[in-house]
Amino acid sequence: MRITADTDAESLAAHVGADTHRARLRQSEARRQRLQRNARIRSGNWDLEVTIESDAPPAAIVPTADGAPELVVSGREVPQPATDYDDREWDLLVQKALTMHEVGHLRYSDHDDFARRLDEVPDAARGVASQVWNAFEDGAVETAIQDRWPNYRTLLRQLRANLLDEAGPGIPDPRRGGYVFPLAHAIVCGVLDATSYDSGTYERLLDPDDETMHFVDEADRSLFEDEIRDRLEEAVTDVMTEPNAVERNRLVFEFLEAVLPVVDDARADGKAQMAARRGNAWGCPTTRRSATAAKPNRRRPLWRTWRKTPNWPGSR
Repeated sequence: MRITADTDAESLAAHVGADTHRARLRQSEARRQRLQRNARIRSGNWDLEVTIESDAPPAAIVPTADGAPELVVSGREVPQPATDYDDREWDLLVQKALTMHEVGHLRYSDHDDFARRLDEVPDAARGVASQVWNAFEDGAVETAIQDRWPNYRTLLRQLRANLLDEAGPGIPDPRRGGYVFPLAHAIVCGVLDATSYDSGTYERLLDPDDETMHFVDEADRSLFEDEIRDRLEEAVTDVMTEPNAVERNRLVFEFLEAVLPVVDDARADGKAQMAARRGNAWGCPTTRRSATAAKPNRRRPLWRTWRKTPNWPGSR
């Protein structure tokens, strides 16, 4: 609702009341129980706890003192610039989709293996490595969810469409207008558009005549086209057809080993921006937040309570 000098007090009061009611619903015990019941059914883990926090990131998995998993879902409002659901219906759909996304990581990802591989990446490049891995793994996990539960296909895609409504990883360019993409951001954009939701941004970025999405200069564009583009497309094919979580991680980090030196050579590499976004991924969040930062008494790593090589739909 846009408030102007002509807005009458009754309409304003009704709007404020509706927003307050929406917030209560998003954080209600009934909503929590509904999300928890669904998460337990889909994950097959009847010890899984779901909580709703008003100031939480969209969704995250945290370790607990006794090793049982806990899934934290945000109670915050998520705008829907790309869809037009009833507000309260949209709130529920968002929380269902975010919960299911995290359940998918519990079923299909191997974070222990990922953490070991990330530790071997130089500190300055870990932000890039984490964001690129998250983009690949989100795509693989959401594909697995949609194969297993087709009724989530539209919901997950609509959530992505709203979260990536503008340029996703692009950075507003005050000098040229539109969005500029350092090389690391271009990689994440390419992975997201190829694996999760095709926003059209990557295609526009690769079009030299489209100034709304661009590299910092022609040298960076040539570097990406010559040294990264083909490798990225090959990695997408390999990762998205690999059912084993550890093997997917290996493929992603092999790709990173090949492209990180190229990123280092760019005029705009994007490493500092990626480092600043650790734990705040585009489209969907990272799947595990710091136990010490969020829950001081929780120290046992969550992923050690799950299988090392999760079953993939259709795999033997």
